[in-house]
Amino acid sequence: MTKKIWIIAIVVFFCLTGILIWHFVRKDKRKFTESSGTASTENEAIFPLKIGSKGENVKRLQAHLNGRIESSNKLGEGVPTWTMLPLLTVDGVFGEKTELEVLRYYSVKEVSQELFNLKNM
Repeated sequence: MTKKIWIIAIVVFFCLTGILIWHFVRKDKRKFTESSGTASTENEAIFPLKIGSKGENVKRLQAHLNGRIESSNKLGEGVPTWTMLPLLTVDGVFGEKTELEVLRYYSVKEVSQELFNLKNM
């Protein structure tokens, strides 16, 4: 009879241990996703936008920068297309090319929320 009680106690112990571990892992995972640079929605990057940022705000920034690049490419009629500056890929990933264009037009490496709103991106 005592052997049965020990087996039941061990099974209950491991079940409770598993539940506690699952609970804390899940809680830590939730905390990680809240503080990992994602905002209220996973598709929206938080500010400042910088290398490694991803999301809809980065896409809006890239599209805005492409508009600036296109306007600076209008050199006149008869200009060969190979002389045009390349456009950024609007992929929502703030990489080195995006940083270079931000630096080129705004003289900063990171885009603050104030700059983002000021330029109506």
